[in-house]
Amino acid sequence: MVKLSVIIPIYRVENYIIECLESVCTQLIDGVEVILINDGTPDKSMEMAKKYIAENYNFHLDKFIFIDQENRGQSVARNNGIKKSHGDYIAFLDSDDILESNYFIEIFNVFNNYSPDIIRFSARSFIKDRNDSAKFIEVIQNSFFYKKNFEILIKIFNQGAWFPWLNIYKKELFLNELFPSEMYFEDAWLMPKLFIEASNIMFLKDSLYLYRTNLTSSLNNKSSENLIKLDESYKKIINEYRFRLKSNTLYSRSYVSFLMAYVSFLISKKSFIQAFNISKLRKIPEVEISQLMRSSKLFYFFGLFFVILYKILGRM
Repeated sequence: MVKLSVIIPIYRVENYIIECLESVCTQLIDGVEVILINDGTPDKSMEMAKKYIAENYNFHLDKFIFIDQENRGQSVARNNGIKKSHGDYIAFLDSDDILESNYFIEIFNVFNNYSPDIIRFSARSFIKDRNDSAKFIEVIQNSFFYKKNFEILIKIFNQGAWFPWLNIYKKELFLNELFPSEMYFEDAWLMPKLFIEASNIMFLKDSLYLYRTNLTSSLNNKSSENLIKLDESYKKIINEYRFRLKSNTLYSRSYVSFLMAYVSFLISKKSFIQAFNISKLRKIPEVEISQLMRSSKLFYFFGLFFVILYKILGRM
């Protein structure tokens, strides 16, 4: 019986895919299936992945599922992986990242002792050498199983770490919710909903994931087409959070933070009037000021002027 489905979208990762797969396959155990989705990659990434698995893990081919799709983006690839999965739980792995060597052991230890809706763990970051990693996200000081409560959710929302790969999810959480397509910030769109839907959460203090810092990511792409998509994505997530705020103040920090990021983006494009108008959207009655972090509070009170000062000081 498949307990955990690991979903790996693949696109332009010739330099990283083998290292990624090695981190999975060298610790592969019963109860795990690995779903590789070729997101229409123009290079040999998927070909390399299939060859590596065939040459080294031919006796475990039943543990692998290969999916091909047109280039529709990571969201569609993940959604297709979810639909094809057989596991009780879903995990995500970006194809330029690496799993820690104790990933499956630690996760299955939780499965054997608890039945959480979500498992959240810590992560480390690296640039080239996995042995030269640094603390990236520390979710909690001690491992603990929590019944979901408002205080726990405030901590999660204030951390704002909506990376899909930072958690393991019960598959049933995706029955009514999937990643939105054709936009950035798809993780920030979906992940908060899953945490609100979950009844309990298992926190693991240990780092189980190595995140590769990529300075050439799509969010850093300065092409006019990408800047338009980024602009539209900011508008979508801000409007969505503003709508969600009407029924849940947990979105206060995320809403104000995205507004501040969007204003900074507009300033970088020298769209100062638009930046000023957008900054005025921060003061709506639904925002719970007590839930805001320090920088968000300063933006809430001082708006555009705070962002400009922040940028001058080189912090945005």
